[in-house]
Amino acid sequence: MSREENEFEITERRRLRSLDKKKIIIGIVAVAVIAAAVVFANNRGMFGEGKASVVTYASDSKTGYRTYGNEYLQYTRDGVKYFSKSGEQIWSDGYVMTSPVVVQKGDCTAIFETDGRLVKVYNSKGSVCSVQTDNAIVAVSVNKNGYTAVITSGDSYAVSVYNSSGSLIFQRMEADSGVYPFNCDISPNGEIIAIAYVDVSGVEIDSKIGLFYVNAEKGAAYTDSMFAAVDKSDEIIFDVFFMGDGGLIAVGDRNIMYVSSNGTMSWNIEVTNEINGAAVCGDNVMLVYGNELPDKEGQEPGTIVIISSGGKQSFGYCIGSEADYFEVSDGGAVVGNGSEYFGINSSGSLVWDMNDSGSINGIYPTNNVKKCIYAAKTWSVEADMTNFNPSSYIKNDNNAGTENMAEAVQDTPEGNNADNATADDGTNTTDTNADTNANADANADENTADTQNGDTGNAENTGNTENQ
Repeated sequence: MSREENEFEITERRRLRSLDKKKIIIGIVAVAVIAAAVVFANNRGMFGEGKASVVTYASDSKTGYRTYGNEYLQYTRDGVKYFSKSGEQIWSDGYVMTSPVVVQKGDCTAIFETDGRLVKVYNSKGSVCSVQTDNAIVAVSVNKNGYTAVITSGDSYAVSVYNSSGSLIFQRMEADSGVYPFNCDISPNGEIIAIAYVDVSGVEIDSKIGLFYVNAEKGAAYTDSMFAAVDKSDEIIFDVFFMGDGGLIAVGDRNIMYVSSNGTMSWNIEVTNEINGAAVCGDNVMLVYGNELPDKEGQEPGTIVIISSGGKQSFGYCIGSEADYFEVSDGGAVVGNGSEYFGINSSGSLVWDMNDSGSINGIYPTNNVKKCIYAAKTWSVEADMTNFNPSSYIKNDNNAGTENMAEAVQDTPEGNNADNATADDGTNTTDTNADTNANADANADENTADTQNGDTGNAENTGNTENQ
């Protein structure tokens, strides 16, 4: 989630609690969308031939990434490109979107535009399908097999599900006045869609999670195919996530709950703070807490929270302030505030931190949060963030402003710009090729983050520990 998206979502969540009913309806649409506030410019670069895999693009560009292990999907307003670890472009596909928004699950990535009418779904092999809608898109979710759910708004709201071929297999028209679909998710097997509704028809703001069979024959025995529902009073459900076990974790502004695949609520955890971000991280849901709620005694702002499907809550590292940047992979998250960025592994422990006052588009974690894609204003590179120095990749231009410092990027010849790195045994070693940091020894890359932080790989064992 970009800094602009994160700030927008937090602001709108707060506004929802304070607005009158007429304004609430507008706010609901705004939060559900979480519209991207940036425009992606044409990419005019290519991964370099050096081991650092450098990409350059126009100075006014903002390019985003989704990592696939050691490979990468790069997306802009004009399309996507997929690159191997060595920097070879494997495939590409075009589209036109002013401000693309990305959602992902497993191997699949869906790209759409708020108020647009096109959804493009990709995996590591290329295009999975395209979905064209009649009405404006409000929200999209995708499962690991490429099934796509789309909430649209026209004369009424509609929730539609498309299979991996792009064929419509489920559609529900929402006709109830004052009840709006807020978000949705599809089960891993594609058989169930969960829809979270916000009901503003009464005195309080209420929410309901409805579970529907996608297959018409299975749903025929139930009214509108809805076989189960969970109602929550004075609650706004912001996110719903199907987990690998088929159950659903729902994140609300007052509670976090687990709904089993048969529709029963198994456990409930009280929320004590505003939530600055929430996403699936491996087998768990990772949250970053904001300020305490007015009527609660909570955690420090910036605290990482890990929620397991079994209802175990654990608290991890605290960045010390509210987060305005939150990007998550199965291996962990990059959390930021202002110029400070923190790499947090899947157990909630700190792996690296940096302070960078430059103009950064984003930092995108791989499945090992030690290694990320660092995307600056005009260039990006895969790097080991534990000893990353952006100046190693920048060609300074005395006549250029800060935002144009990387007008060109060149691979560093061997023997120049040596960087000091720390080996796993704690000794200092010298890297004579600065650009090879992003492709360090694979075994060290897989083990360093967990070893240095005492990570056991079990989120349920995480405490409030900063391992530095």
